[in-house]
Amino acid sequence: MSIYQYWSFRDWLGDWFVLKKAANPHFSHRVVARLCKQKSPSFFRDITSGRRNITQEQIQVLLRLMDLSETEERYFHDL
Repeated sequence: MSIYQYWSFRDWLGDWFVLKKAANPHFSHRVVARLCKQKSPSFFRDITSGRRNITQEQIQVLLRLMDLSETEERYFHDL
């Protein structure tokens, strides 16, 4: 899955999550929320659905989770 095929960071995050969940059934929205130091287990789902915006601090945590190259990280920021 290439990030360069996406025009929306929300779509990318949603598809990324599906792939992570397929690889590890224990990966969940709650895990992502905990890693981003958020109390709400719906934090990630709210971002992907557009109900919530994402802060720069949260972007940095997610970028570490996504393990993107430097170029892909710049593209993610541009999305």
